[in-house]
Amino acid sequence: MKERRSKINTLQMFECQLFKYTRNKWIWLLLLLPAVCVLPAFIYLAVKFPEFSSGGAAAFYVNPYEESIMAIYKVFRILFPIVMAIYAAQIFIIDKDGNDGRNFSCVPFSKNGIFLIKYSLLLFGCFISILAAYFVFLSGVKICNIVSPQMNFMQYDMRLNILLFFLRIFFVGCCILLIQYGLHLLTNNIYIPLVFAFAALMIGFAPQNWQYLDYYYPMGYLGNICEEFSNFPVAIMWKDMLFMLIPPLIITVLARIMRGVSLLASMKN
Repeated sequence: MKERRSKINTLQMFECQLFKYTRNKWIWLLLLLPAVCVLPAFIYLAVKFPEFSSGGAAAFYVNPYEESIMAIYKVFRILFPIVMAIYAAQIFIIDKDGNDGRNFSCVPFSKNGIFLIKYSLLLFGCFISILAAYFVFLSGVKICNIVSPQMNFMQYDMRLNILLFFLRIFFVGCCILLIQYGLHLLTNNIYIPLVFAFAALMIGFAPQNWQYLDYYYPMGYLGNICEEFSNFPVAIMWKDMLFMLIPPLIITVLARIMRGVSLLASMKN
């Protein structure tokens, strides 16, 4: 028995957790939703600027990248934080319904290791979501260049700007997930962190004179990303992004020290 238990390694535990999460259809629906919401940006261009189809004067004065990113931002600022909050809640529900605490008590594997694997998979889901949205956007640009070259996407080289835009959204998503999942573990509750997420989203629309929200608050930082899009990479405030990591990391450490994976042992169906 001891010999068999000693064969369990990190890769096997990772595969076990990955299989448990990926077989849930709601996880896939949530993670692919941001990618689907990128598509209306190109419809927005065609509707707002019909001159593109005829090569009119407006086609020479409008940066299609900026207009499409602005359209994506209008959807993402509300949708993306909600998707990440629900995604974190869904991961928590899967763990709770699966009685992970009881199961892991019989597994010869470090509790810290389990904790890190769960968080790694949580953030990996955010990466897959943003990667899908990024490729959908690039595919949309390619299609527009073929179908309607008058849109003038080829007149601008904004590949780095686009990449940094989606990377920063990924960064914000990771911050939101660390906060939300940590709150789920600390409260051992599904609804309290979700209420907190919706309240935090409302605070993100605070008046402009609350400048600190634009740089140190994940929900408010989404607006800052859009405004700085044309000035990437000069406009990126790396120090501000590091400060924004402080609350998520504090909540994550508290979730491990105060409750952590051991909290799962008290979960009941």
